This record gives sequence, structure tokens and C-alpha cells, in this order.
Amino acid sequence: MAEYKEDILKKQYISVKEMKFLIDQVSSKTGYNILKKEIFINHSFDKKHFYELRKKKKSLFDLEDNIVTEKSISFSKEAKIENIMQILEVLKISEQVNLAF
Repeated sequence: MAEYKEDILKKQYISVKEMKFLIDQVSSKTGYNILKKEIFINHSFDKKHFYELRKKKKSLFDLEDNIVTEKSISFSKEAKIENIMQILEVLKISEQVNLAF
């Protein structure tokens, strides 16, 4: 597949099918930005189709960012709940000790 990608990037004009293939191969924002810059600077292409592919890829990256953020928030909430439970347990033990005296 890497050879196919290199072959495409040697061409002056990148077809719709080839453009979709290139965009689909990128899995990181950095790689995507490098590819986008490479295409803009060195190649001609169907601008409308490229715009649609870019919108889809950006939406995918935004969705991935939201999932990571939600997981982070969820972990933070769980940690706070655990901390509160520990404090309540300490208070309960302290109250039992006070009642014993």
C-alpha cells in the first residue's frame, strides 16, 4: 500500500478515487495536515471532492477528540466519587470512635 501512496504522490493530478485512498490512509492529525499541505502545494485535484473529504476527516478527528474528553471527564468523576467515599468512611469511623467513648 505504501508503494501505491508514493505512486499517487508522484502524479500531477490526483483523481477522486486516489484522493479518497490517500485521506483514508491517514490516522493522525499531524499526518493529515502534512498530506493536505503536500496536496495543496504540489498537485491539482477536484477541489469540491477534496473539500468533502476534508470535512469528513475533520469530523472524524473531532469525534475522536470528544470520546477522549468524555473518557477523561468520566475518570475524573470516578476519582472524585472514590475520594468522597473515602472521606465518608473516615467520618463514619471517627463517629463510631466518638460514640464508644
